[in-house]
Amino acid sequence: MKVAKVGVALSGDSVVAIGSTTKLTNTKKNSSRAKITYTSSDDTIAKVDAATGVVTGVKAGKATITAKITVGKDSATTTKDVEVKNHVLSTVAQNKLTELKATVAGDTKNLKPTDFTVKNETTNVVYPVSKVTVDSKDASQVTLTLFSEAKDAATYDVTLDGITKTFVASDGKVASVAPNTLTVPYATETEIKLVSKDANGVIIDEAAYGKQDASKYDFTLTTNNGYVNGTKLYLNKIGNT
Repeated sequence: MKVAKVGVALSGDSVVAIGSTTKLTNTKKNSSRAKITYTSSDDTIAKVDAATGVVTGVKAGKATITAKITVGKDSATTTKDVEVKNHVLSTVAQNKLTELKATVAGDTKNLKPTDFTVKNETTNVVYPVSKVTVDSKDASQVTLTLFSEAKDAATYDVTLDGITKTFVASDGKVASVAPNTLTVPYATETEIKLVSKDANGVIIDEAAYGKQDASKYDFTLTTNNGYVNGTKLYLNKIGNT
């Protein structure tokens, strides 16, 4: 019988945010008796669980993770460089003409508008960010508000802490128009808006009832079981429409 030599090769993210984790795994097939041990070249930058390969970012910098696999008297080693950043940008998408939704790992509560760069790939024009809002329930969900509208169907680069993600802007053309909600709580005044979106679901315009641009939208609310008070609708009982 020919016994195959042991082997080890690591897969997993090479960038991790401070306080976040990434898991390194061996992609080589080995005996069930194989034992892998992980070590870090600098635990003050990136710690690694010796048994599981889970890497935790400690502070900004670079560290080398070494994996050693042993089966009987045979062994093999490999390394993977991991960079720890203050923030790691993983996704970005346009939600409104002046609003982007991003997924960011790290201490997002300290993010500032100047931490982000939004640039048109065609014109190289930079669109300044006016406000950064972090979701109160999920701190990884971050909203970027731009000073100006992105509606030229161009590709934009969004950069944070050296990591760049792209999105294609809206073409600014209305593909659908609908109320912001079709269900309201009874005996409660609820604001009703008209929302227009492009073909990809990006919100182009929002107009509260009675305040819409009459040259663009015809918007009427009628009810026999409640009333309309300014921009708000009131229905008396459950089931009223």
